[in-house]
Amino acid sequence: MTRLRLASVAVLLSFLAAACAGPTPPTAATPQASEASALLVLKPATGKPIVTFSGLVNGGQPLAADLASLDALPSQTLTVVEPFVMQSVTFTGVGFADLLNAAKATGQSITLHALDDYEVTLDAAVLQEPGVMLATQADGKPIDGASGGPVRLVFPASSETGKDSALWVWSIDQITVE
Repeated sequence: MTRLRLASVAVLLSFLAAACAGPTPPTAATPQASEASALLVLKPATGKPIVTFSGLVNGGQPLAADLASLDALPSQTLTVVEPFVMQSVTFTGVGFADLLNAAKATGQSITLHALDDYEVTLDAAVLQEPGVMLATQADGKPIDGASGGPVRLVFPASSETGKDSALWVWSIDQITVE
């Protein structure tokens, strides 16, 4: 009988403690990845555009982005062995999946054009793999033109596509979605 009374008292005390604590504050719902990506918007360039988007983006309307536009998107950081200098570099930039979502890209093929007229065309699915990014910084500093900036494509070490150094496009100035 004593155990029953102790158990009853314990339950009663827990109810009283909960009532005294007041209502539980509401928690903000965390959007799922697809919902969060759907909320991204690539803001138009207000400064000097560094990369333009054309083709199946923004409802058919071309876009131009400056560093501020890109920096306003969620960023990620990735340390990889850079295939041209063969040393570890920490890149920061926007995930390509987020970038394509923010540009409202709807195509399946992406052509990256560089300032030196080098072009690479990749499946959109490859660019949307985790860790693939449009980098704006290397080792915490903006990427200068001599180092392949101001933006460049970076792959994580786990990427099969990224093992081909010819696909690490630097000095990207145009992204065409088809």
